[in-house]
Amino acid sequence: MSWKKSLTVGILALVLGLVAAVKWNPKGVQVGDYIPTSHPKLKGALAKGKPIVLTFSTVWHCNDCARQMDNLEPIKKAVGDQVTFVHIQTYFGSDDDKRAVREFGVRGEPWTYLIDSNGKVLAILHGYANEHELERALKKHFHSILRVSEK
Repeated sequence: MSWKKSLTVGILALVLGLVAAVKWNPKGVQVGDYIPTSHPKLKGALAKGKPIVLTFSTVWHCNDCARQMDNLEPIKKAVGDQVTFVHIQTYFGSDDDKRAVREFGVRGEPWTYLIDSNGKVLAILHGYANEHELERALKKHFHSILRVSEK
């Protein structure tokens, strides 16, 4: 390859890298932040006016993700329609999923966000959380609205 082609390829790679970096949120969405709502699932969840449990994971690719989603099932049944549960694919998802991963600054999986009905992040669980940790976090942050049936 000639030096002109190499230079052109290098400049193109640099430009594409800069464009990707601009869209990436290196700090990520933190506790106290309001969530970005560019993803249709998040817009729809906020429109319901209920707290949200948002999980980023790739269930078919990640064992901890699959276990975490399994752990959420009994919690979903216990809280019923008091909370909206949203799942976004961390890897290999739709263009909307990829944009949400960048906007939230998700690095790894699973990540679970507890979000109030106004879109404010109350807690972030980085990595795998078992059923008891998930229940404890929901009771702590959503205690005033949850009516959880005791086991």
